[in-house]
Amino acid sequence: MSSDLDVFLADLQHSRKEEIARLYSRICAEFEMLESEIKWNAPSFKLEGSNVLTFRLFPEPVFQLILHLGAKKLPASRSLKFEVNELNHRWADANRCVITVDEHFEWESLKIAISVWLNKFG
Repeated sequence: MSSDLDVFLADLQHSRKEEIARLYSRICAEFEMLESEIKWNAPSFKLEGSNVLTFRLFPEPVFQLILHLGAKKLPASRSLKFEVNELNHRWADANRCVITVDEHFEWESLKIAISVWLNKFG
């Protein structure tokens, strides 16, 4: 965890702060190839310099993980959609998946979804 993110998470005022910190730590431990930073006032992860995962924490009590390719929309012809099982999610477009981290959230299912997403870039 970077020192900027240590400070960010320590100072975070959010009703789901413990869950946010726990998921951030799990992603860092499981996906060591990712670089972390603060983007959109939340933890975000890069793969080879491109943002690929970002937390969405506001408006509170929102806690979502966005699988994406940065801020720019890609043409719909380049669809990266895949089956996301057992997670509360929606595809915002052909290359942006919004996963809501709720009480039914399961780490193993999310880990699989993140792995599939990252393999699309490898």
